[in-house]
Parts: sequence; structure tokens; C-alpha cells
Amino acid sequence: MATNPRPRRSSLETGQGPTHRPSVWAGVISIFLLLLITAIRFLGDELYAYPPNPPTDQLPKNAVIVCLAGGKFRIQAALSLFSQGVGDRLLIVGTGKKTTPESLARAHAVETKETIPNHRFGQIEVETESRNTIENAFAVRRYLQKNPEVQNLLLITSGYHMRRAEIMIANQISPEVKIIPFVPPNEALVKQNWWHSWIGIQVTTVEYFKFLLGSLLIPRLGYF
Repeated sequence: MATNPRPRRSSLETGQGPTHRPSVWAGVISIFLLLLITAIRFLGDELYAYPPNPPTDQLPKNAVIVCLAGGKFRIQAALSLFSQGVGDRLLIVGTGKKTTPESLARAHAVETKETIPNHRFGQIEVETESRNTIENAFAVRRYLQKNPEVQNLLLITSGYHMRRAEIMIANQISPEVKIIPFVPPNEALVKQNWWHSWIGIQVTTVEYFKFLLGSLLIPRLGYF
């Protein structure tokens, strides 16, 4: 005599649903990402911890303006200051081959160029060989070796680049030469907004690690 098999009870009837164990790795990864985001936010601000630009009328008239080419507004800011009588010479570093003061002025600040007297425009020099910040620092050192009377450098570069550029140049020149940082007033990335966009986060994060590496290695290497 055939017997009917006992019907199987569903998991809903037994009260034993499929078990879902929390993933330990998911928790670890979440905590790591949270700490990473917090660290990037805090350390990124440190990259922009340079003093505010001094008022133009307080900048030394006998300084050499050193502008590191590359950023969108750097040369424009350098020429603007020079047209206002700041500094007695202007050195634009890392411009690329075949560039001249005239071509740079036409490309970046044609209206400002017209306000610079000819005798001052003749005090603008360009350095065309350096291709990165380390080579920029070498170029500044060579310039000061030829002009040992210089006591003040007004350093113009982008905000995210300022601290790394300053430590690299300071390592190459006499400690008696004062470096005055100056960031273009219309700079796009500043302490208050760098984390508002992905490009700002990317640029700041990469630059911070470059700055950190330079800060750790330069004291040990001496003249790199």
C-alpha cells in the first residue's frame, strides 16, 4: 500500500529563513574608506596652509618675482604685479622652448603688457629648460648664483603647488634669501573649495603626497 510522503514545510512556516551573516570585510572596508575620506579632507587643508597674499603696497620693490609657469593664472598674476611696480626684476621659470617675454605677455596678459614701461619690460627673463618643480628649483639657484645681491624672492605659483615649490627652492638657495609666497588672486582651487569637485580632490590628493615625499626626503638628501 503506497503512502503519501510528508509535505515539506516552508521556511516561513518553520520560522527559519535564510541566514544573512554580516560581512566583517564590508565593515572593515567601510571604516577604512571613512577614515581615508576624513584624512584626505584634513590633510588637504594643510596643503593650503600658506600665509595670505600681502597687500600689493607692502610687497618689496627690490624683490625678484619668480613665477613658475604652468598654472593658468600664474604668468598673468606675475605680469600684473610687475606692472604695478612690485619687484625690480621678473623671472618666469619653465616656460618651454622658444618662448620669449613678448610671446608670454601676448598669450596671458596682452592688456597688462601695454602698462609696463619698456625699461621695466626689459627686466623680464624667461627660463626655458626646466620641466618640473625640481628643475625649477635648480633654475632659481642658478639665477641667484649669477645675482648674489638678491635678498627677496616673491614666489608665484598655484595654491596647491606653493608649499612643495617653496621647500624645494628653499633647499637650493641661501637661507638668507627670503621667500614670499604669492598665489594668483583668481586661483581656482583654494582652501575653502578644493574638496567641492572631483578634479580638486584629485589634484590636491596627488599634490599632498608629492609634498609629503619631498618634505621627508629633502632634509636627508641635502641638495637633491
